[in-house]
Amino acid sequence: MNKHIETLYKGRFVLLDLVDQTVELTVEDNVYSYSESLELLKELQMACAISRKENDMIGMKGIEDE
Repeated sequence: MNKHIETLYKGRFVLLDLVDQTVELTVEDNVYSYSESLELLKELQMACAISRKENDMIGMKGIEDE
């Protein structure tokens, strides 16, 4: 069975995919400088916002609701 993979967000450090109906977040495994960590934080915030929106669209329960 082939999985349907849709990339919702792709940043320098963060990748957010919708795999079938599961949101998957990938963060590059690395050591980050201070400036890179600030960029990573911004990307994580963007990915989380997109993830919440996607969960709302497919009717999934958010982490804050668990």
